Amino acid sequence: MKRASTICLLGLLPLALSQLSASAGPAENSSTPAVGNYTSPPITPEWFGDFIDNILSAASEGAAQFASLAMRAAIRTISAIYGPLVLIGLLLWATGIERQLGKRLILGSVILLVVAEGVPLLGIWGR
Repeated sequence: MKRASTICLLGLLPLALSQLSASAGPAENSSTPAVGNYTSPPITPEWFGDFIDNILSAASEGAAQFASLAMRAAIRTISAIYGPLVLIGLLLWATGIERQLGKRLILGSVILLVVAEGVPLLGIWGR
């Protein structure tokens, strides 16, 4: 919290100095220039609207990049899972230990295969 208040105060320092120099005014016989010749940009509704638009567009680009990253990670995880899953399903089905569970594992791995290989082919999210 201290950091945010320090940054806020440092941002307001040039404005405060310019107001201070404008209110005091230089002396008639003084050879030193007025403190702070900084002029802040005028805050207009157009400037504020552009500022908010820039923030929202940056947030939207960040969210899109995060969604793409999450989808690629999910597809890679699914791709790594469906191979061992079908092997376990075949083992359970072929040995007769759990035939129904083996069939469900095989069916599930086929569905994961279609999802993992079909989504990049559709062009929704690439690898």
